[in-house]
Amino acid sequence: MTRHPARALAVGLALVGAALAPLGGQDAPPSPGLHPFVRAGERLVYRVRVWKGMRFIGADVGQASFDTRVEPGEGASGETPGAVVFEARARGGYLGFGVDATMRSSCLPEDLRPSSYRFSQRGSELVETRIDFEGGEAVHRRLVHCGGKGCALAAHQVEREYRRFWVGPRYKVREHCDGVACAAEPHGQWVELARHPLAGPAFDVLTAMYAARSFDPTVGAPRRDLHVITGTASWMYHIGVDEEADLTVGAGTFDAVRLDMPHELVSGTGAFMGPFGLNKLLALWVDRRTRVPIRIAGVLDMGVDVNVEITLDALE
Repeated sequence: MTRHPARALAVGLALVGAALAPLGGQDAPPSPGLHPFVRAGERLVYRVRVWKGMRFIGADVGQASFDTRVEPGEGASGETPGAVVFEARARGGYLGFGVDATMRSSCLPEDLRPSSYRFSQRGSELVETRIDFEGGEAVHRRLVHCGGKGCALAAHQVEREYRRFWVGPRYKVREHCDGVACAAEPHGQWVELARHPLAGPAFDVLTAMYAARSFDPTVGAPRRDLHVITGTASWMYHIGVDEEADLTVGAGTFDAVRLDMPHELVSGTGAFMGPFGLNKLLALWVDRRTRVPIRIAGVLDMGVDVNVEITLDALE
């Protein structure tokens, strides 16, 4: 499996961070008709740090921020919620690679089952992928730029300006777009990469971390099973708690618990992708009361293995 450093960094900043979606504290009353861990209009800010070898020579590579909104549904004054939309954005750079990555999921308000998921990356590498949950299946697709061979679609035509003999008058022509760096959706084709049958509830990487908050934060309590579609593969995670401690990060000191998450492949192929896109998860600490992630440590493959640490920096 070929690893792309820029894409791996996007995973480190977006998939690593995007799953750290804003969750309301339990002190805030739940909105009628919504999942108890959904609070519209909230934001958390995380600091992302990477290093190779000794930790003190690492680098801060960026921040991740997250928004939650509820689209109005039917009913007087929008009192009946429509879809819950999770959006995340992460920006940063490391080792000459730059990333501006976004994720968006739309899901049902009661149980957070997603209907669609979209990942978009700009910077050193352009990536557009999506997962559609339809007809008892999760379908993973990627936007591929049209090769242009025999293509006559008007949407794939662009207007370009030329000049004859360097000094002659300029003229314009319409021709097929052949830009390898083009990310315009009308110039591409959605290619199916994987299709996963669903026997029950399943989540993308973003909504999964909201739904997972229903675990019991008591050490040794029964585990919470979660089916997560990561792209070309789907995994079953078994979420439990194996340790508790007071943990201090930029946002303060928290009564935290560490999650234990054994897993197995359910369908598809591909390298293991743990929570937050990490190739290896070393530690995941969350606040016991709100279930907000506090500190995540792991390993990310960027051509070479680098250590990654994500910590809660501010609650806005």
